[in-house]
Amino acid sequence: METQKLYSWKLTEVFNKTGETLIKVSAVLFAIAIPTSIALDNLATGIGILGLIFLIFTNKLNLPPFKPLTILILSELPHYITKPIKILKETDFKQYLSSYFIGFHIASSKNFLRKTFIILGISTTVLTFSIIFEALTGQNIKNINVSSLHILKEGLFRPKGLLNHALTTGGVIYTLFFLFSAISFYFKEKKFAIFSLLALIGLVFNQSRSYWLATSTFFFVIILPGIFMKNMKKYRKLAITGISLTFFLCLSVFLYSPLKSRLFSITDVKYNSSNKDRLTIWTSYFYSFKNDYSLLEILIGKGRKAPQSAIKFGKEACIKFYPENLCSDKKYLMKIHKGITHNIYLKYFSKYGLIGLLAYLYFWFFFLKENLKKFLKTKDPVFIIFFSGYVGFLIAGLFENNFTDAEVQTAILFTLGINSYLLSIKTS
Repeated sequence: METQKLYSWKLTEVFNKTGETLIKVSAVLFAIAIPTSIALDNLATGIGILGLIFLIFTNKLNLPPFKPLTILILSELPHYITKPIKILKETDFKQYLSSYFIGFHIASSKNFLRKTFIILGISTTVLTFSIIFEALTGQNIKNINVSSLHILKEGLFRPKGLLNHALTTGGVIYTLFFLFSAISFYFKEKKFAIFSLLALIGLVFNQSRSYWLATSTFFFVIILPGIFMKNMKKYRKLAITGISLTFFLCLSVFLYSPLKSRLFSITDVKYNSSNKDRLTIWTSYFYSFKNDYSLLEILIGKGRKAPQSAIKFGKEACIKFYPENLCSDKKYLMKIHKGITHNIYLKYFSKYGLIGLLAYLYFWFFFLKENLKKFLKTKDPVFIIFFSGYVGFLIAGLFENNFTDAEVQTAILFTLGINSYLLSIKTS
């Protein structure tokens, strides 16, 4: 009997050590991959899931809050109950959920978390460099042609850096910006503030207008407590930093005309084709909801059929913003309706109905509420930074499908995992 217990104990120890090692390897790979490579993200995910499975058997797995995530996942289920195999292919979560659990688990070791963020800082620096290089030269760093290399030959280019799309890059670099801002206060080390500043510079050169709005919102929310709340001396330094950086960013954008024109294009719905495309898409979805959704579909959505429903009203929507001859071109209609709503709330409502939209809003309400409560209790800037970062992310979601973009989702879930652990730490 004693031999059996000893064997069981040794097996548990082996499982525990193996699981911890795999999760640490996964975290390091995520730290390299989030700013640089979705292919490496998949490797990090696979190793992380294996590590989580090992720790499940040892009861040593630290688990983040399930409730907000469960409600969000359940809102998708009506479309997969009769075809459960397709959930692995069609759901908006897939394997990327693992980054949430990995982030939470590694945060329990402050020393390892610090090392992970140093690696993440280095890879963020590489991403920022790639963004600036491409913005100035028009050449992606992964495919440089030295013979035709020129700086600012044709003005400032719109870069995508090391990721697959400029908007994806914007979502990732914005998330890294506010994550490093929070971590710099958590560790009280200037190097993490430098990584945050580098990500902020990358945001400026990335030129994603939705994330410029997100960043502006972030600074606005950051500044408010320092102005209106009493007994906030500990917080004033952050508020002053926020004001200073806001002034610096505004000055930088206004002094450089390509950035200035990019900023002012946000409100241009007469000539800016990107804005008109979004208005056309949103209008077609409005017509779809009005004319093609049953009461049940209003509640649970159309799932993957949502874009096909909207495209039926694409021409009707298009002629409100473009000449009719352009709207007759099916290539144009397919381009704007290829499953991209450019509004995360519209996407959740069209795919998963009112239930899905409310679940998504509750998901974010949960994390916003927890961070605000913790901030008011502790006056720790870490939590208002997370709060402000999420508010900015929600603003960007008005113009992007940011939460369901694989690279952005991995970054934000990793952030939420780390944030959730910090929220779980008891304070006196």
